[in-house]
Amino acid sequence: MTSLTNHQRACLGLSPVDASWRLLALPRSKYDVYDTYAFVDDTAKTIRKVILEADMYLDSFFFHEYDVNEVLSDDGEYILPKTAKGKPVKLTAATLNKKPGVGVYLSCYGGNMVVGNYTTQQSYWHNGYDKDADAYDSQEAFRQWIDIWCAETTQNDLMDVQAFAARQRVNVKCGEGDFFRFKLNRRLYGYGRIVLDIRAMRKAGVKFWDCYMGKPLIAGVYHVVTDNPRLTPDDLRDLPMLPAGAIMDNVFYYGEYPIIGHEPINEDTVTVDYPVNYSESCQLDDHRMFYQCGRFYREKPRDKKDIPSATYAGYANTAIGWKLPCVSLPILEACIRKGSNQPYWDMNPPAWTDQDLRNPKNRMIHNRIRRQFGLPEIKE
Repeated sequence: MTSLTNHQRACLGLSPVDASWRLLALPRSKYDVYDTYAFVDDTAKTIRKVILEADMYLDSFFFHEYDVNEVLSDDGEYILPKTAKGKPVKLTAATLNKKPGVGVYLSCYGGNMVVGNYTTQQSYWHNGYDKDADAYDSQEAFRQWIDIWCAETTQNDLMDVQAFAARQRVNVKCGEGDFFRFKLNRRLYGYGRIVLDIRAMRKAGVKFWDCYMGKPLIAGVYHVVTDNPRLTPDDLRDLPMLPAGAIMDNVFYYGEYPIIGHEPINEDTVTVDYPVNYSESCQLDDHRMFYQCGRFYREKPRDKKDIPSATYAGYANTAIGWKLPCVSLPILEACIRKGSNQPYWDMNPPAWTDQDLRNPKNRMIHNRIRRQFGLPEIKE
């Protein structure tokens, strides 16, 4: 088992392991793909912490440490219910893994690392934006990352991560026009703006192609990388943005990306490169074609002269996730240096950008699509 020291846990905001706790290795069932370890506080008859680990889980090292608060029966064989209506369940790896985590956790899987908080539903750090970070897909790489993280931890870092661990859960309202801050890595920040609220469009009954799942927002990221967490809208509004993309509202709703100000979006003064969505209906009896860019929406009956399905299938551009799409620290820095968004198109994986109609190399196909809807061509 990969075991962290309490000093390492402190650097990551994890709770310490008491010397009196008993380490219990739970046998794997035939369905388990990782080992399960529990730290048991025998005095309180309570499981305090769980570690899940696999040397190779779908071709990658897997590690997950988190806290729980599960009370055991006197003989330690059963997990007791939290309500009078519940029933005790046999303590096994499978039943323990179904119990919710609390507080700060550390997760490593598939080359991705996350320090997060189950209670607040926030992340303190993840390597999703810092693409220069190593891929932590082996136990050795994971241990090296821990050593480097702890060696670089300052007293201010300790205070910061402890404050993160002590946060209370919040629910934050957000919407179109809000400016926000987010972490690019441990110490650098990026800033952005919510430029379109799909949730509000749904609620208002606005006619548009509702092609995103979940509770989507469209957000753009400004050309700025800084260690200053106190920039204001006055510092940002005149900066260029990366092409905007769809993101779930969770990081705003739970306060992970703080809202730092608000101004209504005035498209006469604010330049936004909205996502472009083009496709046909997914319903067999619906023979319409859709074209959408921001609030601009057109539909038309499908025609044999339209771009064939083998070509337009990839232009729907409906990808959405828990973080800002196609954003990373190296790409953002390259765009700032060049004063252009061309590095955004050149450096992101082709799977993300080749079928994006905003990509300059797709200008001809984009204009052909616009002509299908009777729209003017986009000029250079």
